[in-house]
Amino acid sequence: MTWKDRLRPGSFRGVPFKVDTMGGAGGRRLVVTEYPKRDKPNVEDMGRQGHRYSLNVYVLGADYEAERDKLIEALHVDGAGTLVHPTIGNIEVCAGDFSYEESKSEGGICRFTLAFVEAGENQYPAATTDTRASVASSAVSAKADLAAAFAKGFLVINQPGFVLDGAAMQLSDFAALLGGLRTGLRGGAETARTDFAGQVSAVLADPEAVATGDTPGTVASLLSGFRSVATDEAGQAGLRDVSSFADTLQSPPPITPSRLIQAGNTSALTTLMAGSALVERSLLASTLDFTSYDDAAALRQRLTGDLNDTALAAADRGDDLSFRALRRLASSVSADLTARGGSLARLTTYTRPQVLPAAVVAYELYGDASRAEELLARNKVAHPLFLPATGQALNA
Repeated sequence: MTWKDRLRPGSFRGVPFKVDTMGGAGGRRLVVTEYPKRDKPNVEDMGRQGHRYSLNVYVLGADYEAERDKLIEALHVDGAGTLVHPTIGNIEVCAGDFSYEESKSEGGICRFTLAFVEAGENQYPAATTDTRASVASSAVSAKADLAAAFAKGFLVINQPGFVLDGAAMQLSDFAALLGGLRTGLRGGAETARTDFAGQVSAVLADPEAVATGDTPGTVASLLSGFRSVATDEAGQAGLRDVSSFADTLQSPPPITPSRLIQAGNTSALTTLMAGSALVERSLLASTLDFTSYDDAAALRQRLTGDLNDTALAAADRGDDLSFRALRRLASSVSADLTARGGSLARLTTYTRPQVLPAAVVAYELYGDASRAEELLARNKVAHPLFLPATGQALNA
């Protein structure tokens, strides 16, 4: 294998570029003190300098402007990031000064001069935020606030029978929906699976008792039980179905005092079901480990969007307590997914002239055939010899 074969595709924070020339600098940090009437100075060695890396790189192509803007954005991000150096490999660095140049005579290309300094380690205690714990704390608060808001807005005591019957029917339909979510449940965890099935059966058997009893706890515990036995993908999908179901609950026209109360009950159930499902989705998201920035960013956008939409819907119904709880949870989820996904490699689209074995494509992309399994999983391909000619791969 020649040195050219060992070259790695260059990138910073997952943004790829072509490398023209590269260099570096280092040394020792010396303090030189010279004294009058003495021929020799006193030299104090203060330790090694941070190694510096300089690269002259470029991006080119019909849409080079987009690649230029991605690289500029990556260079402006605070903190350390991963530099894939063509001859050294992965290095944690901080971006320093950079400049770029474009010209009419050389269209379709932007040239950069980049400077990096190796990222050191903080030798002293520093405060860090446990973003997963923040999501868990916000979720606990949201559950309590959703329950309090429900208790305030849900009225069935001393109401006509049709008010109770309407609430019982909606709860029965909710339990039936959860009971039908059988696909995607994890193997094992038999105790949790049995408890979940038992709770669903209890609601189906006597929905009126649930309607007049501890409904907030029952709804929350049902959804928590479902999350505990569902796979990650099925859990997100099933909990989204619960939110969609809550949005379909129909309120009667508020033409009489009793009908007005019944409409309020439907609104309270809608917020409780949709909000509780979002709490469980947030807790599930906080347990996931991501392999790419794109996966984390996509989930962040989808989940925070749903949280904010449900919060605004609650506010429109006059439920300020649920609104504030869901907005706080959305903020915690956004901070968590941003912190854990921000420094990960980005996805790119690879294209090959024909279907090839995954090991071949992995070696061509990364110089590492052992990453074939990663490509197969990313593109949902069963056979390792038939990776599609076009698919998705990590930039680094």
